[in-house]
Amino acid sequence: MHTFRHALLGAAAISATLAAAPAWAQTKSFDVPAQPAASGVAALARQADVQILISATDARGRSVNAVRGAYPVSEAIERLLAGTGLSARLTGPQTWVVTAAGNAQVAPASTTQVEEVVVTGTRIRGMAPESSPVQVFDRADLEASGATTTEQFIRQLPQNFGGGSTEFSSARGVPNDVNSASNLGDGTGANLRGLGSRGTLTLLDGHRLAPSSFIGDFVDLSMIPASAIQRVEVLTDGASALYGADAVAGVMNFMLRKDFDGSETAVRYGNDSRGAYPEYRFSQTLGKSWSSGNVLAAYELYDRDHLALADRPFLPGFPAGGLTREQAREWLDLTPSQHRQSGVIVANQSLTPRLRIGFSGLYSDRKSDRQYYQSSNSTAYRQTNAADSKTLSTNLGLTYDLTSSWNVKFDTSYSAVDYRSDYRYFTTASPTPILYDMSSKLLSFDMQASGDLIGVFGGMAKAAIGTHFRREDFFAQSGSSGKAPSIFADGAREVSAIFGELLIPLVGPQNALPGVKRLDLNIASRREDYSDFGSSTNAKVGVLWSPIDGVKLRGSYGTSFAPPALGRAFDQGAAASVSGYAGIMRALGQTPLPALASVNSLAIGGTDPNLKPETSSTLTIGTDYERRSEASFWKTSITYYAIDFRNRLGRTPIPGNIHYIAAANLAYTNPDLFPTGVFIFNPTTDQIASAMSAVHQPVSYYFGASSLSNIGIVNTALVVRNLASVATSGLDISSKYSREFAIGEVTVGLNLNYILKFDQQAASTTAKVSTLNTLYNPVDLQLRGNLGWRKGGLSANLFVNYIDAYRVTDAADSAKIDSWTTADLSLSYRIPDASPVWLRGVAVNLSVTNALNEKPPAVPADAGYRLPGLDPTNATPLGRLFAVELRKTF
Repeated sequence: MHTFRHALLGAAAISATLAAAPAWAQTKSFDVPAQPAASGVAALARQADVQILISATDARGRSVNAVRGAYPVSEAIERLLAGTGLSARLTGPQTWVVTAAGNAQVAPASTTQVEEVVVTGTRIRGMAPESSPVQVFDRADLEASGATTTEQFIRQLPQNFGGGSTEFSSARGVPNDVNSASNLGDGTGANLRGLGSRGTLTLLDGHRLAPSSFIGDFVDLSMIPASAIQRVEVLTDGASALYGADAVAGVMNFMLRKDFDGSETAVRYGNDSRGAYPEYRFSQTLGKSWSSGNVLAAYELYDRDHLALADRPFLPGFPAGGLTREQAREWLDLTPSQHRQSGVIVANQSLTPRLRIGFSGLYSDRKSDRQYYQSSNSTAYRQTNAADSKTLSTNLGLTYDLTSSWNVKFDTSYSAVDYRSDYRYFTTASPTPILYDMSSKLLSFDMQASGDLIGVFGGMAKAAIGTHFRREDFFAQSGSSGKAPSIFADGAREVSAIFGELLIPLVGPQNALPGVKRLDLNIASRREDYSDFGSSTNAKVGVLWSPIDGVKLRGSYGTSFAPPALGRAFDQGAAASVSGYAGIMRALGQTPLPALASVNSLAIGGTDPNLKPETSSTLTIGTDYERRSEASFWKTSITYYAIDFRNRLGRTPIPGNIHYIAAANLAYTNPDLFPTGVFIFNPTTDQIASAMSAVHQPVSYYFGASSLSNIGIVNTALVVRNLASVATSGLDISSKYSREFAIGEVTVGLNLNYILKFDQQAASTTAKVSTLNTLYNPVDLQLRGNLGWRKGGLSANLFVNYIDAYRVTDAADSAKIDSWTTADLSLSYRIPDASPVWLRGVAVNLSVTNALNEKPPAVPADAGYRLPGLDPTNATPLGRLFAVELRKTF
């Protein structure tokens, strides 16, 4: 035993020595573009996994060189700083201090401002989650894309489905997403993999935000000002083991600008070819840095007009009872008008050599307005919705360095969303408004420690451990003048969690083998306790294997857990309607079965009172290939993913994508198509009473029905319940190649998503329903390619977007919907610093979205949802858009 103990200690000592090999002796790959000194030094430090310290005073007004290729870290730093007037000095095994040449006073590390490196997909400081697929888009990507707002940029990503709660869905939502009808504030949520906005966790600087909508199921991207974003990190992998609930399909993390010293003013104007869609954006950013801290403040004003169906003559309209076709076109808005003001402040300060404090805050106030119409038989009237949405998010954090490799961080965050929607029904000269009010709040506390754990033969094992607590509150109601308000939801929950993560380098440069240059194991686990839905423990395992330089093979498997949104868990808004079945079928252009032609149909909408949490498992397998040289860079990633999403909340899927009322015909002839109880024929008095027991709102009557009598059908297909499963799988392919030529740098890129399957199953006893390649659902192939050129301050980009053809339903003879290909152009020029003083720091951006003005594919109109021959989940009605932006940096 004594000999074994000595051998073990000796092995540990050797391992620790190998792990502590000097950083200047390690060769790593770099891709750092030329940029301001502060951000360039931080970028190289991230890629080298070392600390490079530079004071704001020394960085101010300087730029660093591009570094592309494989170099020892010390040589990479020399190349970065060559000719800049800056120099670097090694002050520790993994630490450099950069100072201005000739500066005899070298700022000690304790007083030098350092960026805290946090990467989406891991809790371990300074590490990239290489076993999980992550896409990172910086400010240059946002500016080149031509997008004016955050939600416009996210919609361009092939991995993000355009369906669900977005500003492009009608005032009644879209047929396949029940939650979209609750988007009364006209917001837009992320929707990775098409699993619903609830399945994507949206973070701001790594912190949660209070949800929006009348059920609190998504974070509104449109409230995050694009001008304040430094980069967007998209993790397309289940991540509940790291971040907790809601990270089923992945995570979108919006990182705010921090490294800015000076003043930047930007003005942007855009419009469509017809001059019917004016858009304005003004932003002002101010930043100040000093040796031990910095502060940044940004303001953005955004204003855009609404887009009416009358402005898009190529889209077919539809007549409505009591309305001419022209009136219907004028009264139907395809998108709402928006007027938003946003403010952001970020501040950091070193209080002592080991203690740092940071604060960030975001406030947005958006007013939106849209109109549509309501019609019944021979009468029709205009409706409007004026919404005022307010978002507040703050974070206060303290970071303390326990040792040179370990720190502990304390965070407290508060976020709140409030909005009021003013609905007006113009049936009289003085319409009575119906006011919808929603309040959503989130308060959280976090503590996390991260650092080096122990030397192993492949390098230094790293770890992160932490705790989390949060409280969520949600309230929603509606009411009109002279009537008591109706409460739709009122509830709160508390969540506590503990988590841990390990990164274990099994094989590294010290013990590399033929065919095994590198082998890493990443393990994470998180246990959460919910005050209303019990406990859940989720784990994730990731493996990275590099057989040769430049090639990485990776895989990950994890589980996720998501309780229902508070607006669902505490739903009090269940409603019912009774219709003459024959009449409503004729209105839908359908023929009722003879056995059902003379009865009334009772349709129930709302939420099942016996909800369960949603759970999922996600598998990813992928490979990354990377090659760098002095003049070129090439990286390609391929990822296969498979997600098994169980107990997903939604409405009962209906074969053939037909209307839920007409589905009664299917259920009558083939009951096995639906779960037991979804359709009840010839119901008893007790069955009717049971269906009505959860209904809190007044019953509506249509097509000759006037009471709860002669009920021949009880239809609960609209009730939100836990579906048995949703299974999807597919491939992501991304590639980027850049090379320096005499004419400048040329870049070619591709981002592609190919879905192999997207199946829903309402119950274990029913057949799976494939919704892939059908109307209002994900399409199998979507891609965005680009060709770019840059020389000096001039750059140009061409983007090509493609979405594959699909059909109205999954039937072989169903009508085909054409594929859609569009092209986007952008041109940018930054005036050289050698120009006259008044021109220094001036940049001009020009962009044209859908440059060829390609019309969206024609689809059948849906009068019930006010969708005029357009699938807003897979196309937009915007047409060709022009934009010009002028920026001046002082």
